[in-house]
Formats: sequence, structure tokens, C-alpha cells
Amino acid sequence: MSAKKPFSTRLPDDARAALQAQATAKGLTESDLGRQFIIEKLTEATSLLASIRAETRANTALIIAALSETIDLDEARELVAEHVAAPDEVTP
Repeated sequence: MSAKKPFSTRLPDDARAALQAQATAKGLTESDLGRQFIIEKLTEATSLLASIRAETRANTALIIAALSETIDLDEARELVAEHVAAPDEVTP
């Protein structure tokens, strides 16, 4: 991981209390648990986004093949792969 930079946010009192309670129960600091939650959510978002992109590409290929009299499903998948360039990561 590259150099760490501080990050600060304000939480509602009830969320802060819940974070403190969970951190204490797990033997972590508030910062460590908060960092863990943020990293987990970013990872989940990236995975979900990749899954949605893959499904969208598959559906697009299926539609192309279904509407075309000359393009079969494999060719449609190749067309989609060639013409749809999307980043594999969530960018800030």
C-alpha cells in the first residue's frame, strides 16, 4: 500500500457510539475499524460494479445476436468485447 494519508469524517452520535462499541469488542481502535469498513465497502463496490458490467455485456451480446440475421452469439460477444472499453476499477 502506498503512503497513508489521514482521513477524517464526522459521524452522527449514534453511529460513532456503535463504531466505538464494535471497535472495543474486537480489540481495535475506532480508526482501525473505520478504515476496515471503508476498505471492505470499496472492495464490495468494485466487485459489484464488475459483476454488473459483465452481465450488461452478456445481455448486450445476446440482444445483438437475437436482432441480427448474420451475427451469432459468439460473434456478438466478440463485438461487445472489442467496442466496450470500461475501466476495471472504481476511480475516485
